[in-house]
Amino acid sequence: MAVPSVWYCRATGMARLCQPCGKYVRPLFLYMKHPFLLVWLTLIVLCGCTSSGKQKRHVIGLSQCMLDDAWREAMINDMRIEASNYDDMEIIIKDAQNNNETQIQQIRDLIRQKVDVLIISPYQSEPITAVAEEAYRAGIPTIITDRKVNTDQYTSFVGANNYEIGLAAGNYAANYLPPNAIILEIWGLTQTSPAQERHKGFVDALREREDLSFRKIEGQWLVDTARMELRKLEHPEQIDFVYAHNDMMAIAAREYFMAWDSIRGRDLRIIGVDAVAGAGLEAVEDGRINASFLYPTGGEQVIRTAMRIIQGEPVDKFIPLRTAPVDHQSARTLLLQADQLQKYKQRIEAQRSRIDGLSDRFYFLRNSLGVISLLMIGFIALSIYAFYINRKMRQANRKLISLNAEMKEVTAQKLQFFTNVSHEVRTPLTLILAPLDRLIVSLRESPYASDLGLIQKNANRLLRVINQILDFRKVEGKQEKLAVREIDLVPFVGEIKSYFDSMGSVRAISYTFTSSMKQCTLWIDPDLLEKVLVNLLSNAFKFTPEGGSVRIELTEEEDRVFIRVIDTGSGIQPGNLPHLFDRFYTEDRSMGTAWRGDPCEERAGTKDYLYGLPTERKGAFRG
Repeated sequence: MAVPSVWYCRATGMARLCQPCGKYVRPLFLYMKHPFLLVWLTLIVLCGCTSSGKQKRHVIGLSQCMLDDAWREAMINDMRIEASNYDDMEIIIKDAQNNNETQIQQIRDLIRQKVDVLIISPYQSEPITAVAEEAYRAGIPTIITDRKVNTDQYTSFVGANNYEIGLAAGNYAANYLPPNAIILEIWGLTQTSPAQERHKGFVDALREREDLSFRKIEGQWLVDTARMELRKLEHPEQIDFVYAHNDMMAIAAREYFMAWDSIRGRDLRIIGVDAVAGAGLEAVEDGRINASFLYPTGGEQVIRTAMRIIQGEPVDKFIPLRTAPVDHQSARTLLLQADQLQKYKQRIEAQRSRIDGLSDRFYFLRNSLGVISLLMIGFIALSIYAFYINRKMRQANRKLISLNAEMKEVTAQKLQFFTNVSHEVRTPLTLILAPLDRLIVSLRESPYASDLGLIQKNANRLLRVINQILDFRKVEGKQEKLAVREIDLVPFVGEIKSYFDSMGSVRAISYTFTSSMKQCTLWIDPDLLEKVLVNLLSNAFKFTPEGGSVRIELTEEEDRVFIRVIDTGSGIQPGNLPHLFDRFYTEDRSMGTAWRGDPCEERAGTKDYLYGLPTERKGAFRG
């Protein structure tokens, strides 16, 4: 008795243990219509194993107005440290480089990427307001930090109260200002909210001192700009106090006054804002700045706020950051704390790296085991399918042979159709040319003689085109040969130029032909060269506006003769030039250029196109 096997019976449509039932039955695997089904199942299971235990990554986009600043570098560092506490977070940082247009474009790029949360630190309030509203209306939670925008269409604002900082700076200054003191205020960027609020708070704190006077320079938050503006300062000896909107500009002020008068510069009281480690804190500690006012970066709070939004938790419209004045003693304490905190952060990062490494090894080993098991299953399945694929290939080969024969027959019919049509068109065209020749002879003195000549030229060209179509069978059969003969290129190009004289006159286009040679004898195929030049000129006139110019230049350079067609059309974009000779490539016509079909068939809006011919004096090129 034979051993039962698994069979699929077409009579019952079931897979079961049975002996062959006498019907047309085959093994189950051979009835699967998709031979790579098991491979797909393998990949699906593999992907499931790889991604198990992994959470969806949340993308946070940050548009920073600039990065070349110690305070903003500290902000980015705080953001990255806080983000490292979340395994499922990715931060995309964009640097606007102190440019409103750049920042607007970068924010729109982040909107198109559909980030989960958008963080904006505006360069200037008014220009960035509209794009911030655009992001908010697009449904993207938007956090504004540091500098404000002129709208309430955002999710939350995280930042310090710059007015309170300015007020604290003014109260500090009141203790050191002599009667009739002159205060030098070094502004940040005038159009930004922190600069405006820090100024207003400072002035309000000193409102009762009517004997005070103020002088202003704009450092734009940058130390180099502040140095440049300080060099323009008149009568520096009159300055009694310096209030800078950030520490870097305050440091620049100390450098300037020390260089002007070391004694006066050492005694002059200078204060700034930020008190960030790596810049301002060190300056206060070593005495370059008399005091600073803590302006927290808010990087940690911003990331925490973003995570709360992602997790669906409510957040406040305004999240204030606490500030405090920093003098010599407190700066030293803060620096020691910052150093210790940095060591703790490094230790935490080291531990996190070790944990991540162990986790990666675990997932790798687990997934490797799954991959090996699945590959074994896949190998067995593919071995079975090999027989199936082989049978299908033989069937496909038989079909391919049959289709090839059908294609040859269709191709022959197509060529015969073109031949018949061309013959039908050539006959009446020939009948037109004969009386046209007689008309030209009889009307030689007529005012219509030039028009009749142009009609004759174009009719002859049409006849040559029809003859080329009749030669298409030769092209298909790879039997085409160049019809080369010796011609003088100068009158040849002049003759082709005359085809478009009337068009140039009608459209008021300056149309000229110049040649650096009186005679240029070459061996060429005149029909093919005529086709190239006619198409170039056709496109030049097509895309040259009225009142423009089209000119043909014939020059000899070294061992080549160059035919140039130059027009005042809009031109082809430089990025599209590599595709110039790609068949059926089309450039955006809204840009004023286009390309369609064979490169010799249409060229739109080109500024300068040339065709080069070799002029070697040996062989059949140059006579």
